[in-house]
Amino acid sequence: MAKTSAEIKNDRIIQSAKMKKQVWIWVAVVFCVMLVAAYFYGASPRARDFERKIVWTHQFEMRDKFKQEPKIDPRLRVLMLDDSTVQIIKRSGLNLTEWSAFLNFIDQHHPASIYIDKIFGMLDEDSGALQDALPGLRMLKTPVSIGSFTTAQQIPGRDELVRKAPQFKARNYLPDSLADIPEQTLKEKIKELNLKDRSKAFVYGPIPQLQEIFRQGHIDYYLQNHVFPLYDLGDNSVLPSLAFSGRINMKIENQGITVGGYPVPRTSEGSVLVNWLNPAKVYGGAMSFASAFDAMRKGGLWNKIPEGAHVLLMPLAFTGNVDFKDSPYGQIPGGIVLASMINSSLTKQWIAEFSYNFELMVVFVILATVLQFSRGIRSWIWLFAGMLAIYIVGMQQFVFSSRDFPWLAGQVFFSGTGTLMLSVRNIWDSRREKLMQKLEEDYALLEKEERRLDKEMRDAIRVASVLKPEEVPEWQELDITAFHKSMSEASGDWYFFERSISGRFAHFIMCDISGHGVQAALVVSGCKTVLSMMRLTRDSLFESADFLIGYAERLNRVL
Repeated sequence: MAKTSAEIKNDRIIQSAKMKKQVWIWVAVVFCVMLVAAYFYGASPRARDFERKIVWTHQFEMRDKFKQEPKIDPRLRVLMLDDSTVQIIKRSGLNLTEWSAFLNFIDQHHPASIYIDKIFGMLDEDSGALQDALPGLRMLKTPVSIGSFTTAQQIPGRDELVRKAPQFKARNYLPDSLADIPEQTLKEKIKELNLKDRSKAFVYGPIPQLQEIFRQGHIDYYLQNHVFPLYDLGDNSVLPSLAFSGRINMKIENQGITVGGYPVPRTSEGSVLVNWLNPAKVYGGAMSFASAFDAMRKGGLWNKIPEGAHVLLMPLAFTGNVDFKDSPYGQIPGGIVLASMINSSLTKQWIAEFSYNFELMVVFVILATVLQFSRGIRSWIWLFAGMLAIYIVGMQQFVFSSRDFPWLAGQVFFSGTGTLMLSVRNIWDSRREKLMQKLEEDYALLEKEERRLDKEMRDAIRVASVLKPEEVPEWQELDITAFHKSMSEASGDWYFFERSISGRFAHFIMCDISGHGVQAALVVSGCKTVLSMMRLTRDSLFESADFLIGYAERLNRVL
């Protein structure tokens, strides 16, 4: 059965409502999926590290272009055993006796701290030479810090550091206000600090003869861009990073770890992000061991090392050494990590991690969801404008505020959500458009059919009006009154009056034809035609009481 226009309009409303409901279901699904992804991103430090590997090179390039890189503190003096030194000493390193003389020369300048990017774990010299060097090393007044490291596997033939040595006691890093806290309270405070737990690891450093002379700090470089300021060795013992082992006044405060009274921003894992110095500037301001050796031979003080300086010695800065680390500036000597960390300790310029990654991603997902309310090219313009805005904010935060803003992840969540939302919207809009087009076509066909039927009805009305008697006849023998009310103007009801020529017979003709419209009008026309033909050709038929029978027979033959 064909639908009416009202039914088609109702279908259009119902189908449109169903489409909208399906769209919102898919929008909700995409929204929830992106929220789940944002949760896992916010809870995953590895995701942030992966992002840093991708974007930090670009971010440091932008920072250098805007000349916002950290300035090298004038108190930091870097000396390198470079190629020129190797050519002079004809070796790639100093023996312990040479180190003793070199350190005593630097000690004469009264620096605040001396850092050596070296472990001194294996010495290629006889015990006699070692004993000759020890007195000079014990005479040093400046605290000298050297390297150590941790590993999950034991190294055969190598002695571990003594974890319970006085220099590793966590109490050494307590301020005066916390100096008298009980050991259990200190243990709880260490746990609250979220330090890297290395209580089960093996800790290796210098040979035993040097462990009491030098301070030790680890030179572990975690993944890329991370350094842990303190390792938890268990039993209220901690191992500082080599960069924090000198005289820089690192303390364990109630609010966390401080250096010089300034809080050190740390990541969710407890590490510090390296605020990299540009290696070219470090090299440009560094001095060669060869220059220091020349000053030693001349005697007296060397004006390159002022009193109170923090001196970093890099014995592996020559071509071909194996101490290279990954950084945003590419492969660089590991000493650059120490230089960057010591410089941050002196200048208080750190890189702070953005703390609300999950919440930020939720904001980007919500903003992208709003895009699905826009249409056409405007939605894509807003999408790309949003991505550009996120990038600009991220660069501004890093370059000018030293804040590690997750702009790349923000772009991924914003563009991913926006693209999915717009795709869902476009798919369902396309389906809805096709459905509405089909309904419009059906509606147009129905309107066309209704116009055709309306025309037929008007034609039928004209036919019916012509075929009906114009007036009721006036016959003397009969008093005739006619009242006719059809169901429609073009109904199949028809009546007529006829009388024989002699006047003897009066005939009343009434037809009830099934249906309406043109078809009924044509049948009525046939009735009138048969009657007129009988009048013209067989006028005598009207002179009989059986007229209607003859009329019906002829009408049946015609129809």
